[in-house]
Amino acid sequence: MTHRIRTLSAAIAAAALAIALSGCAAQADAGARTPDSTADTDEMPAELTTVKVGIQPPSSMAYLRLGVEEGFFQKRNLNLEFVDVATSDVAVTSLISNSVNFATINPPVLATAIDKGLPVRWAVAGVTSPEEVSDSDGIFVKPESDIQNWTNLQGKRVQVPCINCVSDLWVRTVVDEAGGDSAKVEFVVLASADAPAALEAGNVDAISGFSALVPVLQSKGYRSIGNQIAETATGQPIIPFGVNVTWAGQNRAVVNAFVAAAQESAIFADENIEEWRALLPQYYPQQVPNAAAAAKVEGHWRDCYFEEATSVLLDGIVSYGWVQKPLDVDDLFYSGVETKFC
Repeated sequence: MTHRIRTLSAAIAAAALAIALSGCAAQADAGARTPDSTADTDEMPAELTTVKVGIQPPSSMAYLRLGVEEGFFQKRNLNLEFVDVATSDVAVTSLISNSVNFATINPPVLATAIDKGLPVRWAVAGVTSPEEVSDSDGIFVKPESDIQNWTNLQGKRVQVPCINCVSDLWVRTVVDEAGGDSAKVEFVVLASADAPAALEAGNVDAISGFSALVPVLQSKGYRSIGNQIAETATGQPIIPFGVNVTWAGQNRAVVNAFVAAAQESAIFADENIEEWRALLPQYYPQQVPNAAAAAKVEGHWRDCYFEEATSVLLDGIVSYGWVQKPLDVDDLFYSGVETKFC
């Protein structure tokens, strides 16, 4: 059972599909990698070019702003204009309509878009789940809650920031692997910033807590029943940047420059996390109001994909019936740039 607070309407989804299939069908196969399709990764626009970049709410996305401040995009003749996108569904629609040029898309949403024939693919990795995960993260409940383990979530209302995405996929997986039935979990879609108040008010029984939210939850005495990422999803891509392959094919120099700059940004942020933390109060004041709060926030980025972890993730998407046709890992990537595996 699911309550949707923000999602695509059926009309918008149908319109996006119609646009893609009528105007972009010839490009729909561009996600499959071919030996001679990779462009020069040193290629860049001849003059300064502005691109619109759709980003979702997590503070981890500040790594791209750090890359801008470090000049990684400027030196490749790119000027980034950031556009807020509420969800990956909105990101897909924005890419199809060319409202943005790049946008973060979580794995299940990308897989379902490809399954529908939409010409969107991942162009570059970025935010990933860490290979080693803190025990403090996970699913949080009130201290007096009778929820002690994953199977106790059956019949309970569990907050997730999105549905049919990695957030609920991870919970479904740990519940089922513990011997429970994830179909009996009632997922409530609610923004992470609103989750603590919903738990306190009794509107949900458990909430997802990661990164910047964890110190807030711990200060209220809430406890974690376990970390679903640590148990099922280490090293998985969370929200890589996707492109409309039709637009990308017409703007290969821009795409290659963006990919190279985003990869450099990911590496720099992962090696200089304090510089990323310093930006959080400026760009994410609601989540991270000050330097003290920023010091407790973790982030993880890669310029590459862990192929096995991505395959496990895709297997989960297929097993829950979110796609109707079989997909391989290679189907997720735009062929105009080299897909880098760790």
